[in-house]
Amino acid sequence: MNAQDFFDLVGQMRAAQKKYFTQGRLQSDLIESKELEKRVDQVLKDGLDQPGEPVQLTLTEDQDKLGDCPAGTGWASRPEYQEADQKKRGGVDEK
Repeated sequence: MNAQDFFDLVGQMRAAQKKYFTQGRLQSDLIESKELEKRVDQVLKDGLDQPGEPVQLTLTEDQDKLGDCPAGTGWASRPEYQEADQKKRGGVDEK
């Protein structure tokens, strides 16, 4: 499996998971999600094919929207993460 195929498989898995959690938690949706998850896990275990050329990955509209968070609303805006980041960069002395 090449990188684009893997990327598509992960997208299918995430769509199935989202469907299960947002559309009534049907057993059939859970089974589909788990089967796709097993396939993803197997590829991670076996590894990807080594393509000769770089692969250009394209995001679906939903995947592209993941980065569209207003500034200051994501997890990185929380004080504990900001402080930890500053410590890691050497900007805050540990007490």
